[in-house]
Amino acid sequence: MNLELLDPYGQHHAEIISDTLVDSKSDGAVCCQFSFKGNLLAAGSSSGMCSIWDMGSRRVARRLKGHVQTVTSISWDRSGRYLVTASADYRCLVWDLKDGNQKRAIPFDTPLALVRVGSSQRPSIAAVTQSGTFIYMTFFEDDFGGALEVLRLQNFADPDGHLTEAIEKEKVAALCFAPGGTILFLGTSRGFLIILDVSTMQVQSAQRIVNSGIRTLQTDRKGCDLVLSANDRTIRVYTIESEQGIIELTNEQKFSDYVETSPWAQGALSADGQYVIGGSAGSKNAHHIYLWNRHLGNLIKRLEGEMDGLLDLVAHPLIPTLASVGASGAIYIWTPSYRQTYSALAPDFTELSDNEEYEERESEFDEVRRIYIAFLHPPWKSITVALSSKRLHRNPSTRRRAMTMM
Repeated sequence: MNLELLDPYGQHHAEIISDTLVDSKSDGAVCCQFSFKGNLLAAGSSSGMCSIWDMGSRRVARRLKGHVQTVTSISWDRSGRYLVTASADYRCLVWDLKDGNQKRAIPFDTPLALVRVGSSQRPSIAAVTQSGTFIYMTFFEDDFGGALEVLRLQNFADPDGHLTEAIEKEKVAALCFAPGGTILFLGTSRGFLIILDVSTMQVQSAQRIVNSGIRTLQTDRKGCDLVLSANDRTIRVYTIESEQGIIELTNEQKFSDYVETSPWAQGALSADGQYVIGGSAGSKNAHHIYLWNRHLGNLIKRLEGEMDGLLDLVAHPLIPTLASVGASGAIYIWTPSYRQTYSALAPDFTELSDNEEYEERESEFDEVRRIYIAFLHPPWKSITVALSSKRLHRNPSTRRRAMTMM
């Protein structure tokens, strides 16, 4: 794609389904996640297998077989070498994608619902069980090896008493790390947002920001915005401000579908942070994705896919591309619909909307022949020949020498 042929004033966001990814050796995807570089896409299936897709060739690069039940969550580390998968089989597996082997298996007492990988001083994993229990694990080696330290929410220091009301009859339903890996956001089933500083093992704040349960949490790549979707069928976007290590959320914006008022399966931000993206989970036969302008708040477009319910939605970290998982197990890749403008390179080029019949003039190719002849025999060449012949006839010695050479 030549960037000079694109409209510089156009809106570049996902519009059409360019590819559909289906692994024939899998029972169908239920969740997916892009790597931090965006070159790989990991998809967990209902059979327990995890497929690694190469986004360049749109083919399966590796299949990871270790779980025996549905993969519920996937998370990458920042290097892209290690992958962590959580499953309903009471286990969390750490994979080394350099050779595709299982690096470590961590057992739990209950099935896992969510897992995220941190990137602070030491490798860490934050997990949430299906019963709503939060577990934080840190590893003493960089390759997720060595001893393992396990902490609960009650083990974090709470000097100001923020957790007194928040953890009472609370169940953690969502979590995400800030890009730095030292700040962890937790969302509870009663609408509390808990901010943990994992570097100091302290609770920064715990406040109730919505009156319903929090479904998903996600930050943008730069860590400037936090996207929150709740059970009140509203997506909220907050600006993350940090002052002396203290996190504050400001500038609340709300986005929702006022017509169908459907719940959201996932909320996210585009790669450039200009668009708020919401995947609808209202119908099993509808695959709808909404795009709002981040700053103006207006609805830009509603993307309508196949008659396949939406299970998961992730945005590419670098380019305007989306990956959505349907109820059938297929992964749909959404990309922009670019229109090339050739007039950017040729100002006199006129684009035609419809085909037109062209009538050729009788003297059209005669004009082209005259131009071609003039190019092969320019006027200055004939003048040069004439001047050289005059000099030859005026100087007898030169003329005799030329005749001798002939």
